[in-house]
Amino acid sequence: MDKKQMASHLGEAYQYHRRMELAVIDTLKQQPGGEAFWCTVATLIAGCVRLDAVFSKNGDLWRIGYDVLVRESLSSSEWICYDSLSDADSVEEDQMLAVLVQVMQKDHLSYDALAFSPLDLQKIKSVHKEQKGGGK
Repeated sequence: MDKKQMASHLGEAYQYHRRMELAVIDTLKQQPGGEAFWCTVATLIAGCVRLDAVFSKNGDLWRIGYDVLVRESLSSSEWICYDSLSDADSVEEDQMLAVLVQVMQKDHLSYDALAFSPLDLQKIKSVHKEQKGGGK
C-alpha cells in the first residue's frame, strides 16, 4: 500500500512528521565526541502502529534506527514500544512506510485494532505475590 492509499484508508490516523532535516543530522554526525544522546528524527503513524526513526550518538559513534510502537486503539494516546530495528535506511516517508508495512505483515499487526490481549494487572499482581511466597 502506498502513502496515498494508506492516507485514504486511515484518514487522520495516518500521519508523517519529520522533526529534523537531513542537513542537521549530517552536522551532528560530523561533530567530534560529546555526550551520548538520542532524538526522534521522523515519525510515521498508521492507525495503531507507529514507526520512529531515531538518531543516537555516543562519542564518535552514531546510528539511525527504527522503533516500532503500538497502541491499544485509535483513540489511545499511549504508545508501547514493540520492537527496535537496528539500522534505518531512510527517514523519508515512502521508505518508512515500506518498512512499517513489512513489519506489520511479518508480525501480523493491525492498523486499527490491538494485536495483543489486554493485560489483567490484578492477575499479574496476584501471581507475583504468590511467587514471592506472600499469597495463598
